[in-house]
Amino acid sequence: MFRCPECNVWTEVIDTRVRSDGSRRRRYQCGNLHKFWTEERITPGPSSTAIKKTEALVSIEEQRKRLTNKLLK
Repeated sequence: MFRCPECNVWTEVIDTRVRSDGSRRRRYQCGNLHKFWTEERITPGPSSTAIKKTEALVSIEEQRKRLTNKLLK
């Protein structure tokens, strides 16, 4: 929920449009009938799932190295 930038009254979403690039444009209206819009864009970056998988792979690789070192001793 946003407050109106003009009068600081709570607003509601009156329209949401998804564009071809994946961004969203939302139109809002406050109780005093002021209208404004926001644009939401997706920014590329690592997802939390990808980070967790990477951490799991690293720990598995470390375990493999430790076992290999023990076997070689």
